[in-house]
Amino acid sequence: MSILPLASEEGLPAPRPIHALTGLRFVAALLVFLHHAASTRCYEGFSGVTFFYVLSGFILTYNYHLTFTRLRPGELWSFYASRVARIYPVHLLTFLAITPLYWSHIGPHRSQILRLVKNLTLTQSFGRSYFSFNAVAWSLSDEIFFYATLPFILWGLWKLRLNRAVPALLTMGVIWFAAFTYVSTHQDGPLAHWRCYINPLLRLGDFLIGVLLGRWYARTAPISSAAGARLTLLFTTLEVLAVASFVVAWKCSHLVPVTIRLGPYYTPAMASIVLVFAFERGAISRAVGTRLGQWLGEISFCFYMIHQMIILYLTKYRGALHLEQFSDAALMTVAFTTSVVLAGVCYSWYENPMRRRLLLCLVPSTPATGSVVEPREAGALVRAA
Repeated sequence: MSILPLASEEGLPAPRPIHALTGLRFVAALLVFLHHAASTRCYEGFSGVTFFYVLSGFILTYNYHLTFTRLRPGELWSFYASRVARIYPVHLLTFLAITPLYWSHIGPHRSQILRLVKNLTLTQSFGRSYFSFNAVAWSLSDEIFFYATLPFILWGLWKLRLNRAVPALLTMGVIWFAAFTYVSTHQDGPLAHWRCYINPLLRLGDFLIGVLLGRWYARTAPISSAAGARLTLLFTTLEVLAVASFVVAWKCSHLVPVTIRLGPYYTPAMASIVLVFAFERGAISRAVGTRLGQWLGEISFCFYMIHQMIILYLTKYRGALHLEQFSDAALMTVAFTTSVVLAGVCYSWYENPMRRRLLLCLVPSTPATGSVVEPREAGALVRAA
């Protein structure tokens, strides 16, 4: 599911596709994989989560900012139904797939039943059991919270007319500073990891920064082809600088407390990457947005939801699978390859078909064609890693 627009039921012009951001989704998912596969060498890979939250706010705003100038029940229902159809089928599949491994260690105790319910309802990030079952699904719990608030956020921003560069930049600065201050004052104690990394209200700041970027970008994105050709060198330089800001932040991470790094530390770098690459006028964004990059981006959600489970199963059954002779690095290579292959299969044969079937159940069909009337949106959910 590349980041492609669908036709608007309101007759509004559909936004142009942003292939570069589709490709970057897999890069972010790869960072998370490396964090889980080789945490001692790539601990900062958790920063991919920050990228996904900023990107989610950006893309959804880019595609919905004209839809929620009013809060109409029909459009709210269509939006929420499409969001659930995007993420829940894969969440349910991976939940069922990892349950035998999880249950073999824990057992059906009352507390585990409660964790099961929280996972099935995607509310686990609002408590201490956020890493239960398929641990990476905690980010979907945050994402569901963001989806619930987005129509009201966009409606409020429309009323405030907050779409010009200077007010938007100042607001983003305030949001980031508030998040930084919160993390700085809550970095100690047993709940520090939840407060500084999982907390949906804290991570809403990343999403809001993406929303504000998306509103501003929607006003400035139309650049003529001729102008784009003349500015290729400029945009390539900006892309290099945006990536460099992330690399520098990574290299300097040892100077910053881990709880701050888990929170808003990487947000400015990720926001700059999302914004600059969205224009797709530089050499790097064009390379990322190739057909291969788009395909990898399309399977990135399945890859993200599958990869940690694959690592756990390979580690647990290393002997039974006769993989003892494999080094840890070789075993993680097997995990990566297996995750990519299974993600491709899952995307083509499960995620897409189930999404469409679920939408047929939740969203009315058009009288003329009987096809699903889906809200004007990106063709791919920009999901959390």
